[in-house]
Amino acid sequence: MIDDDVPVSSAASGIINPVTVLGFIHTVKSKKHGGIIHTAAASSLGRQLNRICKTEDIPLLNVVRRKEQAELLKSEGAENVIVTEGDWQPEYKQLVRKLKVNALFDALGGGEVTQKLIDGLELPANVYIYGMLAGGQTLSITSGPSFFGGLNIGGFHLTKWLHSITAEEQKEIFSNYSRYLKGDLSTKTFKELHFKDIKEAIELSNTRATEGKVLLLP
Repeated sequence: MIDDDVPVSSAASGIINPVTVLGFIHTVKSKKHGGIIHTAAASSLGRQLNRICKTEDIPLLNVVRRKEQAELLKSEGAENVIVTEGDWQPEYKQLVRKLKVNALFDALGGGEVTQKLIDGLELPANVYIYGMLAGGQTLSITSGPSFFGGLNIGGFHLTKWLHSITAEEQKEIFSNYSRYLKGDLSTKTFKELHFKDIKEAIELSNTRATEGKVLLLP
């Protein structure tokens, strides 16, 4: 499935993040959502999503915690970024209406930020929780928006999504996978280490994740 000329860093990281991004794109297109709101947008996955949304002309609203993360995304071409510091909700609601984005892909999995993002959606809307970075905090959802307003909250699980699509859809989605891995879904590596340096690799991965991946070599 992966051509020989795909860079090692992208091939090594080609199982989870790039496939997840393609899953998001397929979900938005197949369910005819207007666009995407994405949390933890400065992650490797988020930056890949930013690139492919520009290519596919899908509206994207990026959500990050810090200003330096927003600056990083903007330096890579992101046009719409919300920083969840201070009084950020009015700008968020304005961009939701302007961009007509109604599919929230949430890596936090609950907590104050996710709650405010959901509260600021224009209904009907869909929420797909695919991560638990907030540690599994709770959400408060009233019955009105869910039952009468068209607010749907669920999860995006990569394996379940792969099993849910047809063989023909899989073939279409992955027909250009190697090309994606060399372009929009490429993975940036900022450090290459050997297995004997596993402790350093883990530390760098935990403290400097937005700079790229740490590639372990035999």
